[in-house]
Amino acid sequence: MKHFLIAALQLLLCSNAFAQNTQNGPDFTIAKGYILKEIAVTDNNEIMMMSDGDNHIFRIFDKELKSNREYKYITPSYCRGKAFTNNVALLISFYYDEKTREYKCNAASAATSDFKFTSKTLLAFASKEVDTYKSMTSYGLMSSKEHVITVTFSDDKSAFALYVDFAPIKGIGRKELYIYDTATQNLLFEKKFTEKDAQKYAHGYESLVLNENRTAAYLTSYLLERKGLSVPQDYFYYQLEKVDTQGYNQLALKTEDYLAVSNVKVMVKNERVYCVGGYGENKKRDRRESGFFFYDIDAATLAVKNIKYNPFTSQFNIDKFGRDKAEKIIGTYELRECGFASNGDILYSVQDHSLASTSASGIIAQERFDDIIIARISTDGKMLYSRDITKDSPYLDGAVNGGAVPVIWNGQMHLVVTSTKDEKKSDKKAKSGENTYITLFDINDNGEIKVKSVAEIKSVAEIKSEKIVYNPKFGKQPKENEIFMFGQQKQTGTITKISF
Repeated sequence: MKHFLIAALQLLLCSNAFAQNTQNGPDFTIAKGYILKEIAVTDNNEIMMMSDGDNHIFRIFDKELKSNREYKYITPSYCRGKAFTNNVALLISFYYDEKTREYKCNAASAATSDFKFTSKTLLAFASKEVDTYKSMTSYGLMSSKEHVITVTFSDDKSAFALYVDFAPIKGIGRKELYIYDTATQNLLFEKKFTEKDAQKYAHGYESLVLNENRTAAYLTSYLLERKGLSVPQDYFYYQLEKVDTQGYNQLALKTEDYLAVSNVKVMVKNERVYCVGGYGENKKRDRRESGFFFYDIDAATLAVKNIKYNPFTSQFNIDKFGRDKAEKIIGTYELRECGFASNGDILYSVQDHSLASTSASGIIAQERFDDIIIARISTDGKMLYSRDITKDSPYLDGAVNGGAVPVIWNGQMHLVVTSTKDEKKSDKKAKSGENTYITLFDINDNGEIKVKSVAEIKSVAEIKSEKIVYNPKFGKQPKENEIFMFGQQKQTGTITKISF
């Protein structure tokens, strides 16, 4: 395995033991124009890898990392969403059918044992209906028919939501929400909004969860109040939505003073619903994060039981910005991990996210991830800790851009770092071209970090750090205690397994 760059890192499960061994699979050939994108583990411990290109190619490895099967599937158009759950592969696409003159949302599913895909049309609209269209993203209104339908999966990939947003040729608007089971693609719940709602609001969905007995779906959505469709002047806020067989309900996540502005997550446990995320100042309509909020909500009625707004402390801002800029409000963050601790507390992590643009003759945008914030919130809303772990500790000195991934395993927060520095050897300086280390850190109940184990990957010494992309939450967790890495350079791919 020579001269390749890591395309993705799959973090699946770990134990309390130190890393025992590293196993490299054989190099394999990747079709020209294809890029490795996803990895998952099936119920019988086979490793499934998917690459994207004009179509989708699936490669299956046995537990010894020997590639023994490969399948190809041709999608009718660009894939809008994908999931692997309960040994089922699912691809969702939205396309125009010239024969029927309809826009269709199609679900293609197959058992991972044979990848014999069957196709099912979930939604279809006559072309004359999709004359004008409006679909919401965090950047405003989309302007492409490809975005008439958006897809949102639950964290466990067991369900997904299809959101339809377009205006008929002689009408005010049309907005519809459908919740499906991933394994069967059966419709679970639906909500058709009124034309008045369609005219007043643009929607976008971020988070989906079903309750334990799958009788209700909860979603977080961000809304844009349309005022002549002038995006800069419109009012942006989040809300919680509940959909079940009895109907639909919603709750605006804002008060007179504060409003939810980013990384809003809905969680359900023991028939209690929680919402957490970043908040800003409502009166100023400031969408920058100035702290974390917590909502405890009645699962049946969406009545608010408790609200807590936890501002970033002065020490937090000093750690992040320095004393001369300690009054600065936090900017843009992206959700990295959110889940329950063993005792029911909420574990939450976000990472500083920015797009740097440089231009000589045109605009070139480079995505960058920097500081990582971890937080722990009790179920009564108390902030137990919130820390910028990249500023007040040396743990990421040798990490590449994006090379630190916070994860929650078995009710505990961990940090997995890809680095050219061995964290067990504090005097070792990172140098270009050195061997790569995978370091596992424990984060205890007080937010303190310590090295758990280190694995050295000699075969990937020549990776280019700025090219590394990570995907820590895809696929089913294996029964083994392992971390998988897969990489690609041009048409050569590789897979590595680290056992703990």
